[in-house]
Amino acid sequence: MLSIRLVLAFLATLLTTSTALRCWRCRNARSAAQCIEFGRMQVCKKTQNVCQTELRFSNGWGSTPTIRTSCKESHACGNNYIQNPRSAWLPSQCNNGIDNSVCRCCCNTINCNQNELLCETMFANVTSPPSEPKCVGRPKVPVNGRAYCQKSRYVGSTCKYFCKRGYVLVGNTQALCRRFDDTAMWTGALPICRKLPMCQRVHAPKDGRVKCFGDDRVGAYCIFSCNERHELAGPSSVSCINTKSGPQWNDKPPTCPTAKCDDVGELKHGDVNCTTDNNALGTVCKFDCERSGLYLTPIDTDRTRCVWRQGRAQWSQRKPCCSGVVCPPTAKKDIVIAIDSSGSIKSEEWVLMKRFVIRVLRRFHISPNNVQIAMYRFNREIDTDSQILFGDHENIDTLTTAIESMPKNGGGTHIGQALRYAHDYVFKQNNRPGVSDMLWILTDGKSNDEIKRAAKQLRGSGVDIIALGISRKDHRSFMQQLMDITGNRKLIMQVSDVINSFEDDLIQLATSKICEINCSASAALRCWRCRNARSAAQCIEFGQMQVCKKTQKVCQTELRFSTGWGSTPTIRTSCKASHACGNNFIQNPRSAWVPSQCNTGIINSVCRCCCNTNNCNQEELLCETMFGNITDAPTEPKCVGRPKTPENGGAYCQRSRYVGSTCNYWCKHGYLLVGNYQALCRSVGDTAMWTGALPICRKLPMCSRIKTPKNGKSKCFGNERVGAYCTFTCNLRHELEGPSSISCINTPSGPQWTDEPPTCPPAKCDDLGELKFGNVNCTTKTNTLGTICRFDCGNSGLFLTPVDTDSTRCVWRQGRAQWNQRKPCCSGVVCPPTAKKDIAIAIDSSGSIKSDEWVRMKRFVIRVLRRFHISPSNVQIAMYRFNREIDTDSQILFGDHENIDSLTAAIENMPKNGGGTNIGGALRYARDYVFKQNNRPGVSDMLWILTDGKSNDEFKRAARQLRASGVDIIALGISRKGHKSFLQQLVDITGDKNLIMEVSDVINSFEDDLIQLATSKICEINCVD
Repeated sequence: MLSIRLVLAFLATLLTTSTALRCWRCRNARSAAQCIEFGRMQVCKKTQNVCQTELRFSNGWGSTPTIRTSCKESHACGNNYIQNPRSAWLPSQCNNGIDNSVCRCCCNTINCNQNELLCETMFANVTSPPSEPKCVGRPKVPVNGRAYCQKSRYVGSTCKYFCKRGYVLVGNTQALCRRFDDTAMWTGALPICRKLPMCQRVHAPKDGRVKCFGDDRVGAYCIFSCNERHELAGPSSVSCINTKSGPQWNDKPPTCPTAKCDDVGELKHGDVNCTTDNNALGTVCKFDCERSGLYLTPIDTDRTRCVWRQGRAQWSQRKPCCSGVVCPPTAKKDIVIAIDSSGSIKSEEWVLMKRFVIRVLRRFHISPNNVQIAMYRFNREIDTDSQILFGDHENIDTLTTAIESMPKNGGGTHIGQALRYAHDYVFKQNNRPGVSDMLWILTDGKSNDEIKRAAKQLRGSGVDIIALGISRKDHRSFMQQLMDITGNRKLIMQVSDVINSFEDDLIQLATSKICEINCSASAALRCWRCRNARSAAQCIEFGQMQVCKKTQKVCQTELRFSTGWGSTPTIRTSCKASHACGNNFIQNPRSAWVPSQCNTGIINSVCRCCCNTNNCNQEELLCETMFGNITDAPTEPKCVGRPKTPENGGAYCQRSRYVGSTCNYWCKHGYLLVGNYQALCRSVGDTAMWTGALPICRKLPMCSRIKTPKNGKSKCFGNERVGAYCTFTCNLRHELEGPSSISCINTPSGPQWTDEPPTCPPAKCDDLGELKFGNVNCTTKTNTLGTICRFDCGNSGLFLTPVDTDSTRCVWRQGRAQWNQRKPCCSGVVCPPTAKKDIAIAIDSSGSIKSDEWVRMKRFVIRVLRRFHISPSNVQIAMYRFNREIDTDSQILFGDHENIDSLTAAIENMPKNGGGTNIGGALRYARDYVFKQNNRPGVSDMLWILTDGKSNDEFKRAARQLRASGVDIIALGISRKGHKSFLQQLVDITGDKNLIMEVSDVINSFEDDLIQLATSKICEINCVD
């Protein structure tokens, strides 16, 4: 089998099949003879099914015309043709007495626009051409409708009907202008515009927007939003519902007043001064506690501004409180302090740092049951001699003495080592279980060791780290080091100079970060918190006070008895959201472990109870008092059964029937819920009952529900109401048979779809038909996907063209079934007498071409050229050989030979000698010299280059320049070795992989099949009719 690289388009514009029309093509010829002489036959595209001639006269009909002929789409040529008698330059465009007259005409047989210029024949006296009939005026329009008509009123023009808003079109969608003998008139029955039941149109509120869905019909809804810096006052959406008085919106549209912040309110024990009275955007409110002797907490919140943030108006900071920032006696904490004593800390700074620590610690209650302190200093080593461990000091006085006597010496800053020492040793000495841990670290320099892993490990063990940094230089990188230690920017305090900065305001800030805020205004509830204590005493001893979150309004106690009420309980106390604690509380008497969850005699009994005053769950365990004998606890009333349900509807109820439970109503498809959307179980004395008036389900005018076609999909919009529509698609490998969409319209018999839904049968390809002078054999008769059809030309003496299209397969491609190759034809591959081309041939005669190969190469060229009509009026040939030089002695230039015989003799006498392969030089020679010798204007140029080796010079730029000048380059390559790089060289020459032919051995490869392939790509296909 020959190793041939097929060139798919040697001359793409000349390839066609037996079904394509051929027209004569010329551009801007000055006479009919010149158009015929310099024109050429053009194979029309599949969509071009007529030939057009255009005559343009610059000085009236008698002047010399400019002639253009070409292929054309029939509708385009027809549109041009009917313009001839119409007004552009009075009295018509195609006129023998007017300057710049233009005439266009069409025909539909092969080369029908070559032999004579039909426009001259057809419009010899075109000044008075017969006028084309026009439709008069516009067609009638339906009541409450209108018609949009094309500007022209000629035959084929249309007018499309539309209805006003609130009406639906029933009947024809357009009127058509049709010809009747010598007149034209509008045709098509007049449609009607039927009124739809609708709500009034909703308008956007001032400074707002509205988006409506459903064209204001029953079931439609509108969504409102406000412009920036305005807020919605009213419902965010309204729906169109049926009422006794007709369709109405279920609520009034909202308004969009200018946004403003909530009222700040009073500051207890302080003052609030705002710049406006209405809290509009931009309002600034300032706070102070001067009259009470307290100070603001947090201390950096002395003002707040009303700003637009996250789509609403809000204060830039929360309102502070006036606080004493004193840690309460109940505060519990195990605090370790690591203080930097490196060489950069001066002696007087060391004293100030210790005094700062002591002043902060005096805000705490130092004792074994409240706050415990451990402290050590570090540089490149840990000072274990002066360190203080948990339990060493039980009051602030002895602790102060120990801190003041702590010495300063050493150098270096190993923070990572200090953090590991805290993790591995300090927090394991007398550290109390259930009490939260904290580390303060005071430093002024960058660490000399790795800190990130040690800090992460310490935080992972549950220790909060606060960093107090003294920044001396390189502020940014020092700040990042503090971030790596704490893991939170809010746990950093930084000053620029320790001498002047550790004053009362910094002490206040440090204390407020460590202590609970003792605000005079009792905003936050405080509850006692303990986890898994084994007794009430243990819960009080090891628990601590917890400041509840804003959403936590009650304190909860939970008692869990593993072996009944008399056993030792597990106790948990904490803050809780009121509804969550309430839900837990009402479960006590309910059945989970019979007879109730909270029971004195049942294993795994659990009781939960709630209270809502500060520390109310600390002094006594209320559950024991409240449920001493819980087995006889009163049962909570329940609603009986379900509420009534509306006709054509139902109710979805919560599983429980206790007070507060709900049932949500719903309606069947095709019905609209009018009235309450749910029923509520409410307590009435000692009983409970469902409340709320029963709604109704009102039937909507609707079309029947659409069924999805088998092997297809449907998507419907509008819930089958009038105006709704459905679109259909088919699954892969199936094709739609029927309408792609249908609409629900009103008819005298009620709402109906405009058409039946489509089906989705398996996809199949179009019928191929017969192959003239040949045979077609297919694997199936239905042309379903996968069908293979094979072609042959039998005993006709012809062959398939293109030669590589002996079969085609029905495949799924681009969303439909189609053949993977077009049907070929049985052809003789003979170039017609009309073919025109100026072809230059550059043939490689380097040392790698052997003598017998050289002879075969020349014979191959001659055999291909014999398929052409060599003459000055048809195909001209130029040919030269190249190696490292161009052989100008044996070269053939355009016009040297006027027939194939003399050309054959010249090629056969062309010698072979020389060495090297300079393809770049051969390409430049073609551009600079060969194509400038007797090259005919208006005739396309082509270069064939035959070579077997890599070029010894640069050729890419020369190839680009030659192609840019309009020359098509075809490369015939003999591949001996280095196949990939040689193939890339051929692509760089032609610029297109489809313009390459490649064989592995010239001795065996230039045979009839390759000649046939090359010729079929150069000539037009002469398919036998």
